[in-house]
Amino acid sequence: MREMRILSIIPPMTQLNTPYPSTAYLTGFLRSRGFNAEQADLSIALALKLLSVEGVQAIHRQVSTLPRKKHTAATHFFTEHFESYCTTISPAIRFLQGRDPSLAHRIASRRYLPEGPRFASLEDYIDNQQHRGDALDWAFGALGLQDRAKHIATLYLNDLADVIRDAIDPRFEFVRYAESLAASQPAFDQLQTALSAPHNLVDASLACTDTRSPVSVSTELGADQRAFSGQRLRRLSHRLKPPSKSTPPSSRYWAVVIAIQSCAP
Repeated sequence: MREMRILSIIPPMTQLNTPYPSTAYLTGFLRSRGFNAEQADLSIALALKLLSVEGVQAIHRQVSTLPRKKHTAATHFFTEHFESYCTTISPAIRFLQGRDPSLAHRIASRRYLPEGPRFASLEDYIDNQQHRGDALDWAFGALGLQDRAKHIATLYLNDLADVIRDAIDPRFEFVRYAESLAASQPAFDQLQTALSAPHNLVDASLACTDTRSPVSVSTELGADQRAFSGQRLRRLSHRLKPPSKSTPPSSRYWAVVIAIQSCAP
């Protein structure tokens, strides 16, 4: 009999800057009981796929098909600065991952990343003397270079998230993705309608984040903002073909747990 291998998955979207504990607890517990268990964070995987040069190019193709009347300030700015986004997206992600801290100086200068509508709040700061000042100087001072650059890079990514929401998926958020579909709903009709809708770029990117083929999927729902993506991922996994004899053993998973609730230690 083949050894059971279990893959625990975090579905999108959870906080990208904070490790979510559920799969770590589940995987550790299963390993302590002798199971061959692994974990995958598809929240981070989806974000990295969308926030890449290829992802930005795919977003641009979708924005290019929008009728003029449906364009927003975010999509207009993105279209005008598309080349700049292609040039800066990979370095910005490396910086936020802690792989290139030296980039903080260029980002903090505010002459490196394109600054879209999300940066408007920085221009409206009024200091205590009722004069216009630098909101970032007030918040981070002269010693907070890394934090200042992280804040600017986050606004930059939020501009891209606005483009995805305005042009591709109106429910998209980096944290509360499609939360309204599950929050305080008396029935599952809206969730069912959303799940039955044609797939968009976000769904296609999610489907491509992991090519391993599970046979069965167990879904645990406990957070409003991940109910939609968890069920979407569950449906996508059921459409995959079961692993065949030609499937490499390293990519065969016989049970998949889509974990959403946080687990106590």
